[in-house]
Amino acid sequence: MTVNVTIPDAAPINVRMTPTMGRGVFAARRLAHGEVLGEFHTIRLPAHEVAAMAGSTLSRYWFEDADGSAFVVLGWIEMLNHSTQPNAGRSWRATPEGEVVTLYTLRDIEQGEQLFIDYKFDASPANPAWA
Repeated sequence: MTVNVTIPDAAPINVRMTPTMGRGVFAARRLAHGEVLGEFHTIRLPAHEVAAMAGSTLSRYWFEDADGSAFVVLGWIEMLNHSTQPNAGRSWRATPEGEVVTLYTLRDIEQGEQLFIDYKFDASPANPAWA
């Protein structure tokens, strides 16, 4: 039996420590407005597991749902820091394997510039209803 595995191109980012925010994600090259930087799968945590892990280190890295469950987004997207003036955005979509988050640029980003997302969601068709 043959299994086909697709290895994506290297992400156009570097992860490194920032002076004040812990880890951060930086552009490894110039990024164009609207460029997709990656797609990230999620793990859904049921409400009873979320409650049991409240206050844990992991609890800083999930998105809570109104029903008490949560999503953990896998990959380097979790190391993006927050800004109310982000230069990257994200959208969610349901797949048979679970929710997938797509990260894209909101404007041109220069090499070496730190990437930011707004941790708050907006009410739009691109985000889940609970956002």
